[in-house]
Amino acid sequence: MAVFALTRRSDGLEYRFDPVPGDDARFRRADRPDLCVHKESGLGWVMRDPDTGALVGRTWEVPVAAQGILPPAGMWVTAKGDKSYIYDLVYTMNDDPNLPSEKAVMRIRPSTKADMAAVDALLARTYPKLLKADYPPSVLVTALPIISRARPELLVCGTYYVVEEGGAILGAGGWTRDKADPALGHIRHVVTDDRALRRGVGRLLMTHAFAKAQDAGVTRMECWATRTAVPFYTAVGFTEVGPIDVPLAGGITFPSVRMLRDL
Repeated sequence: MAVFALTRRSDGLEYRFDPVPGDDARFRRADRPDLCVHKESGLGWVMRDPDTGALVGRTWEVPVAAQGILPPAGMWVTAKGDKSYIYDLVYTMNDDPNLPSEKAVMRIRPSTKADMAAVDALLARTYPKLLKADYPPSVLVTALPIISRARPELLVCGTYYVVEEGGAILGAGGWTRDKADPALGHIRHVVTDDRALRRGVGRLLMTHAFAKAQDAGVTRMECWATRTAVPFYTAVGFTEVGPIDVPLAGGITFPSVRMLRDL
């Protein structure tokens, strides 16, 4: 038997789900048996409002084709009215050999000073590989030594995050508030391990950052994207404003693209 809990990231609120007897593709909430997580053809594991039939919850990271006989562990997104919430699905009881190990679940948390070496290594390994297709060597030779280093002030700011899986950091990034406009936030120093691309690491970082910024009163987010990352930021809701030369240390500038998104 498999039992799981959905835990809301914003406040730790937890809901337990138990298997429905006689139905291998349905789990019901312990305190509200009419609200179920179930499997649908073409959509995979989802949650629907029992009164309206509207889709109100689904896994965020696992494509339908990759979903198995149990609801995927990891990040789920739910909707209630005009608000959305991020939950983590974690199995609390498992005697089913088909259930993936909890060690394989991606988790996100605020970074700390202790993450300095790991984030530094991730940036140094990943940025040169990903950026070389969109920038000439003459630009990268001066910019990479600066942008491929972790920022100590970001690691301890409270709004910079790392994504972990099995103890390894797969991605990092976050946001900070604009000094002049408290309703404006800025996406900061995002990186995804090139060996973990298209697994939802970057989207997990953005979804978490958007939710936390919104909770803090931010209504707009700005991003100075590398040319390489423009398609990704477009996919998560940003719109291109135009080119921008980002100032770096020593009078060096890095050609980027200014992008904006409403929260």
